[in-house]
Amino acid sequence: MKVRENTGQKEHDRIRLNLLCRLVLILLLSLTIGLSGCTSFWGADHFRIRLNEAETNTAETPGFEEGSDESADPNIPENSETAGVKTSEINRETTATPVPPTQSTEKSSPTTLSTETATSSGPSVPTPRPTSGPTPTPTIKPTVNATNTPTPKPTATATPSVSPTPTPIVVPTTGTYQSAMANEVIALVNEERAAIGLSALSSNSQLTSAANIRSPEIAVYWSHTRPNELGSCFTAISGLSYWTAGENIAAGQTSATEVMEDWMNSKGHKANILKTDFTMIGVSCYLYEGTYYWVQFFAG
Repeated sequence: MKVRENTGQKEHDRIRLNLLCRLVLILLLSLTIGLSGCTSFWGADHFRIRLNEAETNTAETPGFEEGSDESADPNIPENSETAGVKTSEINRETTATPVPPTQSTEKSSPTTLSTETATSSGPSVPTPRPTSGPTPTPTIKPTVNATNTPTPKPTATATPSVSPTPTPIVVPTTGTYQSAMANEVIALVNEERAAIGLSALSSNSQLTSAANIRSPEIAVYWSHTRPNELGSCFTAISGLSYWTAGENIAAGQTSATEVMEDWMNSKGHKANILKTDFTMIGVSCYLYEGTYYWVQFFAG
């Protein structure tokens, strides 16, 4: 019985000594970590509680093999779970408390913090290798190729062609009016009208004056339009009110009978001579450079 008690006492002393050694080692580690900036770790009170539990278990049973799993082993390597907890606490306390003067002032550099921890006294902590991030791909700026802008060739401005001013047509004034031949034409016109039962046309001085203007004009400008852009032939009539009018012209005939035959053989000219709406007539015969020029004006 005494032998069992001595054996239990020795076992109890061995466990107690072992726990005291671990407590001293933990205190040294806590002091080392505290100097490196760590302020949190398992305290001595925790191990005092574990010591009391060990003494209680020793009083009840002679062995302490069952509690060996929860006790610390002095041969645990430094990169075990305890080292992992320390690293975690270092990272936490570094973000919450100011960095001690012995550490680097660069907060964003984890490599500097690990170096300071490794150089402090106590068990060495494995320095984490810096992880290389993805190398940023340099942005290639697009090169702008200079483009040669073609120089516009001067275009020749077309000079507007100036139309030559038309030479005014000179109406002759050296001819002679043949009044007797003109009156003979009026008589022949009324005969043709009487033959088909139409009333005779009266001679009108305004129409005669207009016919005398037109006969020299047709000598140099053969047209029912007046020369020098004077307009229609009827612009020659002035001082006369009428609602319908007509003109017959001829050239080269040497007598009133000849010119009347030519007019009566032309449908358009004959229509003017026999038109029922006409009531007045004026005739001109102009001799110019051996040629007779004939004009008839009708109005109604």
